[in-house]
Formats: sequence, C-alpha cells, structure tokens
Amino acid sequence: MIENIVQSLSKRQENPICAYIYDLSKLRNHIETLLTTLPSSCQLFYAIKANSDEMLLKTLAPHVNGFEVASLGEIEKVRAIDKEIPILFGGPGKTHEEIEMAIYHGVTLLHVESLHELRLVNHIARKKEIDVSILLRVNLR
Repeated sequence: MIENIVQSLSKRQENPICAYIYDLSKLRNHIETLLTTLPSSCQLFYAIKANSDEMLLKTLAPHVNGFEVASLGEIEKVRAIDKEIPILFGGPGKTHEEIEMAIYHGVTLLHVESLHELRLVNHIARKKEIDVSILLRVNLR
C-alpha cells in the first residue's frame, strides 16, 4: 500500500519526493504485540525524542502507559494531545522554568539529576504547597 502511494506521488512529480510515511495500523499492531510480551508488572512509555510527530503521538497514546520527555517543548506536545496521560521528565540541567512548568503541566515523575536539581524541585514544590514525585538518579561512584 505504501509503495503504491509513493509510486503514485512520484509519477506526478519531476523531482524526487522526500517524505515521512507512517503505517499507523502497523504501529498499533506492533505496540499491542509488544505489550503482550512484557511482564504484567512492566509499563511502556514512548520516548518522544524518537519521533514527536503529533499523529504518531495520538496513535500511541491509547496504547502506551505514557510518554518520556526531555524538554518543556516535548511536555507541551504531549499535553496538546492528552491532558492526563502520564509523563516522565528526564534530562540533565533542567532550568527553574522547566521544573516549574513540568509541575504546572502535571508531570507524573520528574527525574532529578543532581543535588542542586533536588533542592530546586523542593523549593518550587514548597512554594506551591504540593508534593512532587521524583525519580532520583544516583551516580554510585
């Protein structure tokens, strides 16, 4: 099917066509198959840095447990398609604004990469009088 679409488009063009073409039904089937192979205690989160296309995220949202993001822009992309889906926010060197906005957008778990970041999250959470769930990354050296 995809080959037919590409051939049809190519016949109408003199120059090559550059495009991303997604087979969303195959993607859904792949995710469903993957979910059946995981232990029941596992949760599947899609890292949107792999591809943050809106249609892809909308297709994945009903099938994954949530999304893993590394920036405020990625948080906003996820929240644009689903206000409630769980988000894990990782990435080193998060700014005060990113942490504050992650809390505002209801990020489920915030990866804390340093003592400084932990203090910053604690400061913001105290100011807002809320609890923030974190994942603490520890370098055992």
